[in-house]
Amino acid sequence: SGKSTFMQTLAGALIRKYTAKELNLYMIDFSNKALKCFENAPQTGGVVCEDEPDRLKKLFYMLNKKIAERKKQLEGISYSAYIRSKGKNMPAILVLLDNYNGFREKTDDCYEADMIKLAHDGMAYGIFLAITANNMGSNGLPNRLADSIPTTLALVMNDRYQYSEVLRTGRIDITPEEQLKGRGLVKVEDSILEFQTALVENETDEMERMLKIRATCERLKAAWNAPLAVPIPMIPKNPVWSEFEDLEEVRAMSDTTDLLPFAYDEKSAEIYGVDLRRTFCYLVSGKARTGKKNMLKILGSSAGMLHARRVIIEHTGNEFMQYAKSIGAEYLHTQQEQAQFFRDLLPTFAERNRVKNRMKEEGEEESTIYQQMKKYETIFVFIADLHEFMESVYQPEQDVIKIGPFVENVMEKGSLHNIYFIAAVDTKDISSMRGSRAYEAMTSYHTGIQLGGNAMEWFIILLNLWVTIGYGWKAINMAIFGTADAFSSNLCYTSIFGGIAYSANLLRKAWFRERERNEMGVLKKRIVEVKEYEHPGANNWNGIIKGRKPGISVNISIPNGAYIMQEDNNMAMLIENEDGNFYLIPRIEAERESSKQEQ
Repeated sequence: SGKSTFMQTLAGALIRKYTAKELNLYMIDFSNKALKCFENAPQTGGVVCEDEPDRLKKLFYMLNKKIAERKKQLEGISYSAYIRSKGKNMPAILVLLDNYNGFREKTDDCYEADMIKLAHDGMAYGIFLAITANNMGSNGLPNRLADSIPTTLALVMNDRYQYSEVLRTGRIDITPEEQLKGRGLVKVEDSILEFQTALVENETDEMERMLKIRATCERLKAAWNAPLAVPIPMIPKNPVWSEFEDLEEVRAMSDTTDLLPFAYDEKSAEIYGVDLRRTFCYLVSGKARTGKKNMLKILGSSAGMLHARRVIIEHTGNEFMQYAKSIGAEYLHTQQEQAQFFRDLLPTFAERNRVKNRMKEEGEEESTIYQQMKKYETIFVFIADLHEFMESVYQPEQDVIKIGPFVENVMEKGSLHNIYFIAAVDTKDISSMRGSRAYEAMTSYHTGIQLGGNAMEWFIILLNLWVTIGYGWKAINMAIFGTADAFSSNLCYTSIFGGIAYSANLLRKAWFRERERNEMGVLKKRIVEVKEYEHPGANNWNGIIKGRKPGISVNISIPNGAYIMQEDNNMAMLIENEDGNFYLIPRIEAERESSKQEQ
């Protein structure tokens, strides 16, 4: 009947009459891709076809966000009133959707609510719709959507009833001539008139016509020297820093000096950055070869856009040496250089700490303190390997100044000093660092990113879970849930959630609620008698099970401030996890300083 040709004519007429400053077009083509030829017009933000589901999702995300932004900007006045008073500084947005029937089918109708919202609310904010469909109702344009569309046109249809339904009128005395494509009916005031759709180019051959439209769009774009229509945001297939840093959104974000841009948001394709207003220690976590070092380099380059002082600490290898030179960062390789840096940092830290404490005593909000600290030089410290850094802090080489206490003090009190620590941490090293004061302080801020999937490992870092289980935390849940009575309430004071949880009864209720959901993590579990315990390292314990061959032990993990109970015949729980590993959960109690009543 000529619906796609009608959409071509509509779009072609609009790009000839309005500029990109006045109109932005977004086209959804689920028909024959007749609208694809408009993609290079300066007014076109994008053309989405049925084989681009991710792009379609980002388009609707952008449109919904645009409604929210304009609602705030217009402050209760209509779009037309705003344009009359402010001028043409807010372009109208027109979404053209060709073949709604195919759109519904191919998307499983998941965007119906979005379409209804656009049709119902969009006009007030300068966002308009033009839709083609084969019919109305359950198999075509939904009635709920059609009710929000005031203007309708009817091309050739199957019977007179359908014309009445589309045009929302009673009796139809005329019908369009069926042999002519583009012929249809339109209601003008109280009259039904017949119309003929024109061709946007003087060419009857569809392919030739599309080539001419494309040439027209290229010509308009070449003659336009102002900003183009806002494109549908997309994540590049192979994003590189040199292109990323030149993006307008990236530069705008870094100009705020409050955000450290480094990535694209997967849902919206918008630029994502670390919010420095809520950040002090930021951990880049993941297994080996998941991109942690590359991530540090990206963040280091991003910090350069803030004109900040950058310091890189790397003790093993020299992967960051050349990078540090290329960006003008300080590079600390030896423990002596590291110790000297922290020694030099002491007066800087002390001065800023005095200002912070004074402002806190005066009742100032954190946001005010943050802004005040921006008068000082911004300092970023990048740690290539957190485990090696912790070892150098607590086990320094001979003749190296001991900086452990100062580092602990900085990590515990250093927020809101305009100093930031960003460290890479391999998840396999977490258990060996747990318990050290500096590490616990760094993780207590709960800010960072997990690379390579397995977000539960990051969950363990954030909550300071004390049991080191490679598969995740399901096993420890089941170990506790499965024998709540046997373990009694002694586990409660071991700070399963970093010291937050104390009440045994409340925790036990939570354990039972989660028991069924987490049962998949454990293959087998049973109570065993531990013959003896070994203590080979600071945070490492092994248990030798009675009846097993000598020398065969099972790894366990003990939180700070806890010790093995020597009661109840040393009973413990043995867990076989889905990954084929065994773990031993002993009975433990709190430090002896706690009262007998608390125990």
